[in-house]
Amino acid sequence: MFKKFQNLFFVLLLTAIGFISGILGALYIENNLLELNTVYDKYIQTNNVYQKKELIFSNNNKINFSIDYFRRNIVGIIKRKKGTANLLNNFYSQKDIIGYGFVLTDDGWIIVLDDNINKEKNSDLAIINNNQIFYFQKKVLDPCTGILFLKVETKGKKLSTIKLGDSDKIKLLDDLMSVDLFGNAFEGKIINTGSLKNFIQSSEKLDKRIIIDKSVNLGLPFVNQYGEIIGIVSQKNKNYSELIPVNYFKNKINNVLMADGLKRIFLGVNYIDSSEFFYSNKITDGNEPLKGDLIYALQKSEAIKSKSPAEKAGLKYNDLILSVEDEDLGINKSLNEIIQEYKIGSEIELKILRKGKIKKIKVVLDEL
Repeated sequence: MFKKFQNLFFVLLLTAIGFISGILGALYIENNLLELNTVYDKYIQTNNVYQKKELIFSNNNKINFSIDYFRRNIVGIIKRKKGTANLLNNFYSQKDIIGYGFVLTDDGWIIVLDDNINKEKNSDLAIINNNQIFYFQKKVLDPCTGILFLKVETKGKKLSTIKLGDSDKIKLLDDLMSVDLFGNAFEGKIINTGSLKNFIQSSEKLDKRIIIDKSVNLGLPFVNQYGEIIGIVSQKNKNYSELIPVNYFKNKINNVLMADGLKRIFLGVNYIDSSEFFYSNKITDGNEPLKGDLIYALQKSEAIKSKSPAEKAGLKYNDLILSVEDEDLGINKSLNEIIQEYKIGSEIELKILRKGKIKKIKVVLDEL
């Protein structure tokens, strides 16, 4: 009799535990996985900038599309949790997100900021988009920008996409907007359109950044007034964020999608963008301000990379490169930006100034 009672007690106890776990699970899902919709609704109601639920922000009719439309394009990167008996460990919340990105194609190509994600195993990471989890299939890194292209398994589900804009058309004080996975919206103004990440640049790194007066999470995309992506956050500080311009990687997308990989151009020089210095100090070649990029490095031996196309062509430390195929290097376009527009194997002519004399040197570009 006691044994029967004991068995019944254990059955009732297990039933109660299961019931309580179900309630806790539902509460956790409601407060975390569904936090997106809760925060979204609350944000709309408490921020005076937002007049209607369907508008991102409506003062002066600057941007006119829905937060939910934009938010559906955002992805969060998470480290996968190993399955455990603890129900709460099988769910993810805002604190589990280690980075952001956006959907590029409806069949599962994603763009994120590398930020060491490429070092992680595919099996250890996953993507959250619209409260669903997708697993990695492949990764393709762009060595020039640090942008990472990810392919996830969508199991036939089509993802929401958004148009890419033209970052060359932006202007100072333009308004840009971003939204995270949880419906939080961020508005920022452009305060610099061509900030250099490093003083000494590389022909293999695209280092100019768009600066906005808002500090937001790494990997979030910002859109212009037409809802087109202009850049992706690569670094944040207390009062501002740096964006990688979308034009830096837009022309490489087809190569990635067609399974050709991502091939970048190798010239092999480090240099200083001297045009701004020449312009500010009124250094001219007679009539016009002198323009060009000076081959330079803190250690002379690092100015030109060993066995590079530049070394083979005879470029030297302190050469001032004036033009590439008669296209002048200047404040608007520097050497690395022009070089990356060519194809591997192209022979290009560089006009240089060396010890007061103009020379023309031909270089055959290689693959990075």
